[in-house]
Amino acid sequence: MDASIVVVGSLVVDLTIWLPRQPAAGETVLANRAAMFVGGKGANQAVQVRRLGDSPLLIGKIGRDPLGSFIQDGLQKEGILLDGIDKSLTAPTSYAVPVITPNSQYILHVPGANRDFDAVDLHPFRETLERSRWLLVQGEIPAEVSLQAMRWTHQGSGLVLCDPAPVDGMTELVLDEADVLTPNQVEMAQLLGQHNPSEWRMWAPKAQSLFQKYPRLRLILVTLGQDGALMIPRDQPRVHFNAPQVQAVDPTGAGDAFNGAWVWAVSQGWTWHKATQFAVAVGSQAAAKPGAMASLPTMKEMRKNFPEVF
Repeated sequence: MDASIVVVGSLVVDLTIWLPRQPAAGETVLANRAAMFVGGKGANQAVQVRRLGDSPLLIGKIGRDPLGSFIQDGLQKEGILLDGIDKSLTAPTSYAVPVITPNSQYILHVPGANRDFDAVDLHPFRETLERSRWLLVQGEIPAEVSLQAMRWTHQGSGLVLCDPAPVDGMTELVLDEADVLTPNQVEMAQLLGQHNPSEWRMWAPKAQSLFQKYPRLRLILVTLGQDGALMIPRDQPRVHFNAPQVQAVDPTGAGDAFNGAWVWAVSQGWTWHKATQFAVAVGSQAAAKPGAMASLPTMKEMRKNFPEVF
């Protein structure tokens, strides 16, 4: 099958828990509420592209269990074809537990079938990758899978957006194949060897060192949460985009919303500047709702709430 946008990435069930406060060591705290969502960076990015109007191909792996069926049902409801979804013979479906308190947010991740994903699983999709215009990859699947998909995309005329999350899921070979890199401020600090992610205004000028290290790299987009995003093109001045004012409820999936929206916008012929402004608004809208996939905004929502970005 042909698809102008292909996503190769993780499929995860998010078991999200909201706590009234950060627990002390060894303490039991009653949750305010909990919910189960389809998620994973691969699934989220593909669904964001779909909600904006394109029909991406999602390639990933689940287990032969109820959580895997939950993911399939959720993807089908979003209009995502299941042609690229394989089932592991041995591993369970991957799941994560995002824990959200008033002052913090962290995620416990159980890799499962995402780690059973093998480069051989990509072989049926080689021609699709070679004909695609954009590929999105992340760090939640084995690096050799992302690397193979990136190389086949580059054998055609396609470009690759790489979300280096988590950074320890990346390799130098994968980073060297990225055309666009989209770290958050913590990941960017790690890539630059900086120790304080909150001081991004101080270390941002050092970002050009990554272009020297990775010759293929054209653009770095650093997502900054409530501070918006930083667009850093090769050999050009960086541009800071402020985030629109929203009441943040759950940041889970906001980065995936940004990535999916940016690639969708560029695939429509938008400039990098306009695409980044749009992606910041999409990510902010996603953070204003609970859940990951459940929070991803539709085109109708964006036109209603942020007409200025069109």
